[in-house]
Amino acid sequence: MPKTKTYDYIIVGAGSAGCVLANRLTEDDGAQVLLLEAGGRDWHPYIHIPLGMGKLHERRMFDWGFVTEPEPSLNGRSIDASRGKVLGGSSSINVMAYTRGHPGDFDRWAQKGATGWSYADVLPYFKRSETFAGGANAWRGGTGPLGTEFAKTTDPLYPAWIEAAKAAGIPNTPDYNAASQEGFGRSQYTIRNGRRSSAATAFLKPARRRPNLTVETRALVTRVILRGTTATGVAYVKGGQMLRVGAAREVIVSGGAFSTPQILMLSGIGPAAHLREVGIEATIDLPVGRNLQDHLAVFLSFARSEPGPFHRQMRFDRMAAAMMQAWLFGAGPATVVPGGLHAFIKTRPEIAVPDIEFMFRGAATDAHLWFPLIRPPRPDGFAIRPALLHPDSRGEIRLRSKDARDPMRIDRLQFLFRSERPAEIA
Repeated sequence: MPKTKTYDYIIVGAGSAGCVLANRLTEDDGAQVLLLEAGGRDWHPYIHIPLGMGKLHERRMFDWGFVTEPEPSLNGRSIDASRGKVLGGSSSINVMAYTRGHPGDFDRWAQKGATGWSYADVLPYFKRSETFAGGANAWRGGTGPLGTEFAKTTDPLYPAWIEAAKAAGIPNTPDYNAASQEGFGRSQYTIRNGRRSSAATAFLKPARRRPNLTVETRALVTRVILRGTTATGVAYVKGGQMLRVGAAREVIVSGGAFSTPQILMLSGIGPAAHLREVGIEATIDLPVGRNLQDHLAVFLSFARSEPGPFHRQMRFDRMAAAMMQAWLFGAGPATVVPGGLHAFIKTRPEIAVPDIEFMFRGAATDAHLWFPLIRPPRPDGFAIRPALLHPDSRGEIRLRSKDARDPMRIDRLQFLFRSERPAEIA
């Protein structure tokens, strides 16, 4: 396995964190940086046209294809665990919703010992990172690389929902990423000039002009190379060849919540007993992969009494024209996603911060292209997706084998139901 070169920094994974790190580290022109990504280039129009996300998700394009282990508390169901396998990672395939989190969540971290992570500490970085279409203010940035904007949908469902919330005593928040998060508010998206503002386009693309950044795509990292307990490089596979590269200063593993623990465990960093089960000698015995937390959500779908604007736009000829307009000019209906409203709610008045998020969608979850006399449209609908913001359940990441090509085991819902037998879910 030839050692090809040594860099100052090696970044494993070109997702949201990896792209930002590549940008920031290469600001030092004396530092040589290598960014390794298992997926390919983010060239496809579906990535950049906001409405293209529908096909990305339907076909699981640029996706690792992870699924959880069968969940006993869900009658043995498995859950899709979509993660981006492309430059930009999940920021290149997600729904683009931009939600920072409640200030109280950051302050709680700081109170529990995470020094430097209070909301006052992180707010300057949120502002520095974005250009908000609504304009800069005390909470929002106006000159950053990441483009953010309010939803542009004109669906009448959204103002009706806001009025219904007011009637129920739930406030309307003008900007849930600003002074107050609680209540119903217009959705916000990482879209700029009609295109997805992914980590790759916002942070990595400007940095790729720098001569001290090297980006390798379709490079699957198999392990971190250790000398004792010091990381000195990584081994990776590209084009069927096993390669090794050295790091003079740091190896930074930014593979996300699922792939980072997998890479560490493949490197001998993890629970010693589990590593022995798959034939790996533990160099450092640590609880890697434990305490997995996720914001579980479910779609609740409803029929609409009459078709909405998105349903009409899904006629084949209209959508074809809209996609072309979006790709060429960054304008038109395909730059507008069918979501338009988020809500952050306290289920009990005495709790400190909202514990439920509602995401609203003004289209049926099974919407498809249609054309008169050729393919009839499905009945139109809408959906509300509640999500747990502070789940009690904890999961775990485990190895399936010592082969880096085997997907990890994802146990996502351990201890969700605190009863002696699994809840019966139809």
